[in-house]
Amino acid sequence: GERSQRQLGDQNGSGIGQTFGVVNDPCTAARRNTGPNPAARATNCTAAGVPADYAPGQIIEQSVAGLTGGNADLVPEEADTLTYGLFWTPSFAEGLSLTVDRFDIEIDGVIDVVARQTAANYCYDFGLFCNAVTRGTSPLLPGATYVLTDVNQQLQNVAEYSISGIDVGATYGFSMGRFGDLNLNLSAVFYDEAEKLPLPGAAPIDLKGSAGGDTADTGYIEEQVTLLLRYRLDKFSAMWDARYLGSSEMAHFSADAGFPSIGARDYHSLRLGYEPREGSEVYVGVTNLFDRDPPLLCSGCSGTQALDTIPGYYDVFGRS
Repeated sequence: GERSQRQLGDQNGSGIGQTFGVVNDPCTAARRNTGPNPAARATNCTAAGVPADYAPGQIIEQSVAGLTGGNADLVPEEADTLTYGLFWTPSFAEGLSLTVDRFDIEIDGVIDVVARQTAANYCYDFGLFCNAVTRGTSPLLPGATYVLTDVNQQLQNVAEYSISGIDVGATYGFSMGRFGDLNLNLSAVFYDEAEKLPLPGAAPIDLKGSAGGDTADTGYIEEQVTLLLRYRLDKFSAMWDARYLGSSEMAHFSADAGFPSIGARDYHSLRLGYEPREGSEVYVGVTNLFDRDPPLLCSGCSGTQALDTIPGYYDVFGRS
């Protein structure tokens, strides 16, 4: 684990800090012929001047320094987005409009943190992130010039996302004469792909159908529907807001680990208002009308830095 951290201040707006802690050197005798690409690792370790019988003491691997935080070399993320759809206002139902939109989004160079151990392994396995790795001398091993002394943990342009699905919308407004006016708005999204490639050469992560992801990601619940109903009669108004979240897994890995699925959730809110005069209103409202509790997720599943649930999806306050 990381043993200590000292703030160095803001460099180019990046908030750089320094850390010391364990990084297992991939070029030790015990590790240089392992990993996903052992031949490349051994070759790259030799090219870095590390002898094949290198066996540093435990204290050396526990004292690897490094910088954490931003990166002045970051470039903007790039996305290719394709959307197309249909818009229909049928003549037989005045005030009704229907929309169906298809979206397909590919994002490259997504900014994400590359962990120090990951950077060290990828440098010798795939030749990536080597600018984060430094070798040199150490007073703990006199005469050696190949000791792993620093590995930085910084933001990098590394990840890729592929997101696609369908948006459906419907609005309908009509007058009921002396009984008031009614307006309905329905919106829904259905995902058919939500995939993340966390690092070059890594296996893709399927985030579709899960509420959480891991400590860096949230999932994409496949079906999400919102219905908003507004009614008005003279100075009185009422609004009902209903939100539906389809069933999902806790995270992309939770089902394989034996954790149960999350059932579908629906939330309802109600608001009543009265305008005693133009420009003023007295109102009362209740959110989460039926006091639905949020689901509790397994440790590391929430995608929100180890919270017990996902506030972006589920209400955490109860009825209010």
